[in-house]
Amino acid sequence: PKGLSAFSNGVPRGTQDDGSWTTWTWTEGRPMASYLATVVIGKYRTENGTHKGKPLVTGVSESLQPGVADSAMARTGEVADFLETQFGPYPFDAYGGVVVNDQRIRYALETQSRPVYSNAFFDGPAADWVVAHELAHQWFGDSVSIANWRDIWLNEGFASYAEWLWEEHN
Repeated sequence: PKGLSAFSNGVPRGTQDDGSWTTWTWTEGRPMASYLATVVIGKYRTENGTHKGKPLVTGVSESLQPGVADSAMARTGEVADFLETQFGPYPFDAYGGVVVNDQRIRYALETQSRPVYSNAFFDGPAADWVVAHELAHQWFGDSVSIANWRDIWLNEGFASYAEWLWEEHN
């Protein structure tokens, strides 16, 4: 419905209004595992910009008070720049993130090019460490598959290491 925002993976290609409806178009040109696809729809404070010539789109649920989540999302480009110094060029055509306010969602997920974060990560004074963690997955954690849950460290170990590097840098 018109008045809601829609976020997905990749590059935003615009919106089209038709009466009381809005169609949002996004494209992701890189291969993607199915669990990394996302669509988030709702009322969000949306920031649209560019970073190094690529779209940087973030959203924070309007039901959250402005504050820590907005500040952490605003550091997305800065965090990505730092991670590039550690791991090489950013591998996708867009940057971003979405903070949801839904008590059923108590995790963050490294959805490709636009991670989704639970508002639970933004209760403290600073939460950019979780941005570093989820962005680090863009370089490595999303390109491996595990046969058993005991091997989840292959995905998560690298991202945890990246958050520690970010904390030291910060």
